[in-house]
Amino acid sequence: MPLLIIGLGVLISIGLNYCSVSVDRGEREIPPVSLNATITSPEARLMYVNSQGNVTPLIQTRLIAEVSGIVNDLSSDMISGGVVDAQQLLISIDSGDYIDALNRAEAEFEFARAEEERARNLALDDLTSQSDLDLKIRMLRLAEANLERARRDLERTNIYSPFNGTVVSEEVDLGQFVNRGSILAVIYSNNQLQIRLPVPSEQLGFIFDSSVNENQTREVRVFGSYAGRNLEWPATVNSEEAEVDARSQMTYLIARIHENQSNGLYAFPPVGIFLNAEIEGLTINNLYAINRSALRADGNIALIDDNSALRFSPIEIYRFDGDRIFFASDSLEDLTVVTSPTNMLVEGIQINPVIE
Repeated sequence: MPLLIIGLGVLISIGLNYCSVSVDRGEREIPPVSLNATITSPEARLMYVNSQGNVTPLIQTRLIAEVSGIVNDLSSDMISGGVVDAQQLLISIDSGDYIDALNRAEAEFEFARAEEERARNLALDDLTSQSDLDLKIRMLRLAEANLERARRDLERTNIYSPFNGTVVSEEVDLGQFVNRGSILAVIYSNNQLQIRLPVPSEQLGFIFDSSVNENQTREVRVFGSYAGRNLEWPATVNSEEAEVDARSQMTYLIARIHENQSNGLYAFPPVGIFLNAEIEGLTINNLYAINRSALRADGNIALIDDNSALRFSPIEIYRFDGDRIFFASDSLEDLTVVTSPTNMLVEGIQINPVIE
């Protein structure tokens, strides 16, 4: 029985061998891989640099007493935060002594003028010497100078606001005696504002053209949220106003803020508010722009050529800007850039692009 079973197995094997079907093992066709892609073209790209900062007054001044005396009147706006108009009377110093000084100066001037006129008439008749006439002329000039000083001192007893502004602090009270040179108040201009914008030094090359020696002005959009509204103001920045912070090595650009009437009450931003800024820089020709996620770990990008094949290409990165990359290429044609991950793919495979 064992021999019979073994023989039967051999016969079955021989039969199966003769009945087997040959299989053609030719090349297997790999279907195209579907990947997301975008088409980018070389264009003239306007560079922007983003920054932020606090609004500060361009002009802030101290009101100083130019005469001594007792303060006998204060404007109701002379409080911290008070808003004042240009040429508004803010502080009055007792003027009694200065009125008296002016009256004396006027009398002395009239006397000196009469003496000078009499000396001239006598000189015409050779009844006085030239030296006496010269003395009378000098006395008249001295009396005239004293008169002008007395008039100025009287005018200085009233202190006016030099511009439309806001009172930062007031350093004087009603009835207080102030000396010449005393600080009375500090005010700043409401419509002459600036914002200091920190910019990394390497970003300056996107704003100013280093090959141009002359002064360069750039437009700035300053924007932020205030009083429940999204507001913005135009501004300008000057290349000559840049300064480098010694500690952070950041370059500070000083932007002058301009009026925006469309904001209604807030034609100028409040001093101290923190705002964002978008600085308009240089225009660079023939730059491509892609999403940052399209950049491979090896620094290349994945392209789809005219034959729908995948290929990897090195690029010359000009700038990283948030989630975008600006780069240059030897070819000035439209590029189809793969935005899907390609780390597991090999160059040369067929791609079915899904254009975003």
